[in-house]
Amino acid sequence: MIDATLLESAASPSTNFDAFAWVEEALSSRSGDASYLTPLVPQLALRSQTLAQTLHASLQHVSLAAPALQTRLGALQQNVTPLARRLDAVQEACATDSVSATSPGQDLRHLVTLHEAKRRLQSCSQALVEAARWGRNVRACFAAVEDPTLLSQVLKSDFKLKNRTENEAEALPNRVREMQTSLEVLKDLPGAWDRKQTMERLCAQIEAAVQPRLVTSMREDDLGDVAPLRWCLDVLGSVDRAELVREEFCRTRPAHVHRVWYAYSEQSQTEQEKEEGTGESFASWLEMFYGDVLRMLQRESRNAKKLFGSDTVISVLLALLHNTLEPLTKSFRDRLVPSGPGFHLGRLLRCFQATRGFAGRLVQFFRSLEIDFGVTLVNSDNNVVHAEDILRVVFEPYRLYFTEYTRFTSDALTDALLRLVPAFNASTNREQGSAGIDDEFEGQVEGDAAPLDEFSQHLEEASEAVWTLVNESLQQCYEFTGGAAFPEAVEAIGAAVQQFTLALSATVPAIRKYCNTVPTSPCGTLENELCALDTRIRVRMREQLVQFFAPPELASCQRIFGSEGKVAAMEPAPTATEFVDLWTAAVASGALAAFLRTVCSIPLLSELGAQQLSADLGYFYNVLSAVGGEGNFIVDDLRCALDMDLPAHMQHVEELRAECDNPEKQALAKINDCVTSMRQRTLEPSRRLSAASSGHGSANLATSQFY
Repeated sequence: MIDATLLESAASPSTNFDAFAWVEEALSSRSGDASYLTPLVPQLALRSQTLAQTLHASLQHVSLAAPALQTRLGALQQNVTPLARRLDAVQEACATDSVSATSPGQDLRHLVTLHEAKRRLQSCSQALVEAARWGRNVRACFAAVEDPTLLSQVLKSDFKLKNRTENEAEALPNRVREMQTSLEVLKDLPGAWDRKQTMERLCAQIEAAVQPRLVTSMREDDLGDVAPLRWCLDVLGSVDRAELVREEFCRTRPAHVHRVWYAYSEQSQTEQEKEEGTGESFASWLEMFYGDVLRMLQRESRNAKKLFGSDTVISVLLALLHNTLEPLTKSFRDRLVPSGPGFHLGRLLRCFQATRGFAGRLVQFFRSLEIDFGVTLVNSDNNVVHAEDILRVVFEPYRLYFTEYTRFTSDALTDALLRLVPAFNASTNREQGSAGIDDEFEGQVEGDAAPLDEFSQHLEEASEAVWTLVNESLQQCYEFTGGAAFPEAVEAIGAAVQQFTLALSATVPAIRKYCNTVPTSPCGTLENELCALDTRIRVRMREQLVQFFAPPELASCQRIFGSEGKVAAMEPAPTATEFVDLWTAAVASGALAAFLRTVCSIPLLSELGAQQLSADLGYFYNVLSAVGGEGNFIVDDLRCALDMDLPAHMQHVEELRAECDNPEKQALAKINDCVTSMRQRTLEPSRRLSAASSGHGSANLATSQFY
């Protein structure tokens, strides 16, 4: 027990250690027998070596600082010597009461000198204090950084040895800040460059010693007590590297979620989906994965609040979310379209619905954080990511399918439609019907209508299935893009239906051959139906466009941010009468365009022709009224303008041109200008003729006068 006490006292870092007193105490405890002190000799030798190193460092520091200090003391002595003489003179004057008239001015100068001496003494004292503090802090900081056991005790919160000695690593941040203060105070004294190099070397060693231990602590599944991490933040902040803690937190904490993602077996997914036949396995698993991500964010929000404070917790979580989902984008996209069969938009939509629900819960989570912490995304620090960036990183895996929607949808729909094309094969019927048939009945056998009826039945069923797939494709477009990709959806449907009609047309030669018809003869109702298929599809697509038309921005926002319980407002499907009105308006617009194109191609328009054109416009107006069409402003304006004479018509054109802000007036001005040009050209031949006649008369008059 006595040996342990002596060893502990010899290992004490106290600067007041007395080696002689220690030896006397050891001898007295052993009754003066020095042989019992042999086990203590190594510890005493180590202590002596440490003291020698400390003494050597102190002497080296004194040798560097002593010349400058000696110089300052010499200058101070030179300044104090005249002051001493003046003080003696003042004392004599006060003792003899022989104060001259000039004493107030001299006293003022004496006071100024005293004040300057006081200031220099204080500066010298502060420099001495800071130099001593710098030396102590340098030794303590390097000792703490170079001793790995001290750092391990702090990071593991192991304070069992704290009763015996204070852990120097705990005070490391404060000592580094004191060193920075001393460095600023001593910057004008000799040795400033050496002190700066020492500070830079210490900062580099602190970062190199703390960062690996920080990474190890951050990789724990449960951070538990964040006091060691706060110490890392404090010590790295003292060397202006506090951002390392935040970067490591956002980079390392998603590791558990990433392990869950990559643990999902693609092979088991494919096998399960083949067994179920629904393709919902990955979508169901994706919902559970998103739940894990949200729970991770909730858990790390508490850790981030304890570690970084409430002011920056939202920005930290946004960076954490980005580091969680961004590395998974490529793998996510590969799982949306697995190897094997072609692209399935239904599978993509099920995953998209899960992602959309996760985005809604995510926005609600960040809004709740704003309320709890009293901060917003706008008022947070400069590194914050805006709300649209949250949605961008969440929906990034689907970007490819938005940008190339036409290609993916067209390929998928084409494959589905081609599987619906019925095959016409009459070989079996011919073999069954031709056995034992005479030549006179051969034509009847060849004209057997059973294969045609069967093919027609299959074609009718395929037509219904085609409409179903077209409706489903448009509905999927609405679900996936909120209506924003309707032009691409229409293009994809058109391409797929074109391939379907081409495949159907390829069956016509077999049908003609079966019916023994020449290539130029018609094939009856079946061929007419095939020829009219494209027109029917186009009309159906127009109906679908009217039914599903909605503002894309509003639909997308409702799908992403709207509540689950609300039913999206949809326009009712048009009735047959409404569709007829739309079709009539389209036909009328086309007829009016053709009519105006014909009018503008007229080279000359006489007054009689203008009256006839006005009558034709009146007839066109009556036709529009008979079919229920609305009046057209172009027809009404042209009818009135053609009833005017040419000067009035030209004045009407100028009035229309004057209204520059009205597009309708400008369109009318261009049409009327074209008509007035036609009417003017009819007058040009008569004017040229009259001009020629007047020129000939003038020439005759000049000739007669000449002769």
